Amino acid sequence: ILKKTNTEKGIRNVYLIAFILLFLAYLVNLYANRQLVKQASAVEHTNDVIRDLDNMLSKVKDGETGVRGYVITKKPEFLYPYFGSYEAADSLYKDLLELTINNPSQHDRLNQLKAALERRFEILRFSIKSFNDNNREMTDSMKKLQTESRIVMDDIRIKISTIAREENKIRYRLKIDVL
Repeated sequence: ILKKTNTEKGIRNVYLIAFILLFLAYLVNLYANRQLVKQASAVEHTNDVIRDLDNMLSKVKDGETGVRGYVITKKPEFLYPYFGSYEAADSLYKDLLELTINNPSQHDRLNQLKAALERRFEILRFSIKSFNDNNREMTDSMKKLQTESRIVMDDIRIKISTIAREENKIRYRLKIDVL
């Protein structure tokens, strides 16, 4: 009987150790899954920001394309891509502010981007008005704005690239912190 009791104790101890090991494996697995969810969330957030930045740049290009087509052809239907492009870019700007709400440096960059966007659309509006006011002819004031227009557009591209690059850095740091 004594031998049986020691054997039973040994079996119980083995089961207890196995249970503890399984429980520890469960905890490690739970922790790893939570870390992966955090990492996936960071990647999704970065992708959302970058997608909105790309869409914003696309809307500015739509505006440019519409105005350029109109000036070249003198046909108002070429302005269709321009119509709504400012509102769409502004809506994306607001979305980006919301996405980066916890990042003051990204907000500063976005505000600088917004100023450049405002200037670009101001030039586009001026170009349309000037073109219409002068019997659909290219004016000297429109020609003078061409260089500034290119510089502003280059600035928009640089600002968008900087914001996207910073988002990728943040994601990379989060990935390292998670691991």
